[in-house]
Amino acid sequence: MKYNECNHEVSFATSLLVTNPYNYPCPHCQKNLTLDKTGRRFLLGIATSAFLYAGAIGTVSILAAFQGIAIAQLALLNIAGLASGALFVLPLIYIAWKHSRFIERRKLENVRQFTRARADSEKTPFRYRLILSPSKC
Repeated sequence: MKYNECNHEVSFATSLLVTNPYNYPCPHCQKNLTLDKTGRRFLLGIATSAFLYAGAIGTVSILAAFQGIAIAQLALLNIAGLASGALFVLPLIYIAWKHSRFIERRKLENVRQFTRARADSEKTPFRYRLILSPSKC
């Protein structure tokens, strides 16, 4: 993963330690960064697939408990589920890391200016285009 402005490369091991990829301070230039559109789509897909996989493993564990399988076998089933989940999700994370880029996070004022310019260009009243403004209902 790379930030193109200062050419700072984030290694794969470092990217696993990033807790908030939507507000990541660049260690090189100290700008707040966020993921580009491709990275956001990958992150959403990985989170969805991991959630579905964990739900499937949990469902199998609950059904096995109702069938009277021994607790030791359930523990082994959960460990096997976690290991196979890691083998399933980790390649997806690596693919997302290879294809994602960091971009500079826009400030709120820039977003408002962009929205106002877009509303003016479409001949639409500004208050209907700006989502952040309070409605006058």
